[in-house]
Amino acid sequence: MRNQSPNATLKLMARAKLVGCKAEIIENSKGHYRRHHPLGSTSVPQKVVILDDIRFSVGGAKQYLYALENIAAFPCREEDA
Repeated sequence: MRNQSPNATLKLMARAKLVGCKAEIIENSKGHYRRHHPLGSTSVPQKVVILDDIRFSVGGAKQYLYALENIAAFPCREEDA
């Protein structure tokens, strides 16, 4: 199935470039579907982008980039530990 979120994916690619993250668009991926599990079915969103060799949905990629942006803004210093 084709990428169902092309505009959001392009925005994520731009954010990834600013952070310095390796990014790639997933052109064909399963669409949104439900995974059945003994404890109940769960929703699995479409994976649309690969960041640092990890496949992400739009929401997951936003969280990952947000974390990278905050790490870049507040780097840990060894003398603080």
